[in-house]
Amino acid sequence: MVPDLKYRIAFSYIRGIGAVRFMLLMERFDSFESAWKADLRALKEAGLSDSIVQSILTERMRLDPDALIAELDQKGIGVCCVDDDAYPQLLKEIATPPPILYYVGTPETFMRKAVAIVGTRLVTSYGKMITGEITEALVSHGFTVVSGLARGVDGAAH
Repeated sequence: MVPDLKYRIAFSYIRGIGAVRFMLLMERFDSFESAWKADLRALKEAGLSDSIVQSILTERMRLDPDALIAELDQKGIGVCCVDDDAYPQLLKEIATPPPILYYVGTPETFMRKAVAIVGTRLVTSYGKMITGEITEALVSHGFTVVSGLARGVDGAAH
């Protein structure tokens, strides 16, 4: 298991903490637990903007890292971090790889052929139907569907 997994997951729930800021936290703190527990001054000294620092301070009062782990377990959702052995090697090679991948199934899923289905957030009922048909055909031929789960076509693909 990745060290500080519950804190990594909690940071991923905070708006404004994407791949770049996640890596900044990883570089500036000795652990994600210490980043999670850092005070205002330490977060600012780490190079985070005032608005991101405020988001962290606000959201960590609302988010319970242990409850997030329990909820993912209950829903059968797995987590793979960028420094996990199971993390897809090609994805590690991009400029800013996603720090955390959430998946349903097993980590071996990452070794399968993959396709991203993306489109409008304002999908029509016809668009949803076609997306479902395309997704079903791809999955039946061994493809893994990958997306950021945005509303619309992306969400319909899952």
